[in-house]
Amino acid sequence: EAKSIESLEDSYADAILDSARPVWYRSSCPDDNQEWGWYGFVAEEIAEIDPRLVSWSEKEEYNDEDGLPKLRDVETPEPEGVMYERFVPMLVNLVKRQKAAIETLETKVAALEAAN
Repeated sequence: EAKSIESLEDSYADAILDSARPVWYRSSCPDDNQEWGWYGFVAEEIAEIDPRLVSWSEKEEYNDEDGLPKLRDVETPEPEGVMYERFVPMLVNLVKRQKAAIETLETKVAALEAAN
């Protein structure tokens, strides 16, 4: 059961709309096909808008004295990836506001057309 439920403020959607920069990129992961590209956002840029919209690295890979790969905790987590599913609730508020604005404009246009 969810607790401490709060309605999202419009400012969250506004920040995404105003500041998020859509990009096309190739992955730096060696396991990914370097011929492919993806559409998305830069995690570091999205973290500046709202840190809750990204996943954070808590571990880093390093090679031990024998050259074997190991993981260790990082002191300062870095943005690792964008959590796109978290955009949806924020953007629903934006769509609702746009719908209301469009309906208001349609009403005004209809009234102006009827007056002519």
